[in-house]
Amino acid sequence: MRVGPFVLLVVLAAPLSPVNADFYRRQDVKDQCSGVYGGNVEPGDKALVTNIVQQRCDMYLLGIVDGIEMQRSEDGKKSCIPAGLDGRAVLNPIKAELMKPSKDAYGTSKLVRRVLKTRFGCE
Repeated sequence: MRVGPFVLLVVLAAPLSPVNADFYRRQDVKDQCSGVYGGNVEPGDKALVTNIVQQRCDMYLLGIVDGIEMQRSEDGKKSCIPAGLDGRAVLNPIKAELMKPSKDAYGTSKLVRRVLKTRFGCE
């Protein structure tokens, strides 16, 4: 597959920052955190599927947190999350904020940044 020079120029000129990218709509992340699954599930498997969907939410949110921390490291800044802190202590305030009503259809990464700033002093 050949990539044209214009496409290559656009790709190289665009700032690459997956930390600012939202791969899921905010409502989708909210549903995952609530354990909502849109597919058909056998009654006996509902608890398992709910747990898996909630874990997917946790991993997505922790991935954003990790990306923010990596970006801070690349910028020469220290980690703003205390070493050894349990993941739940980071996730719980993010999930609590996520569950609040919002008009922002995307913005999950902005929400995570805002919580990290207010909760842990991340700038």
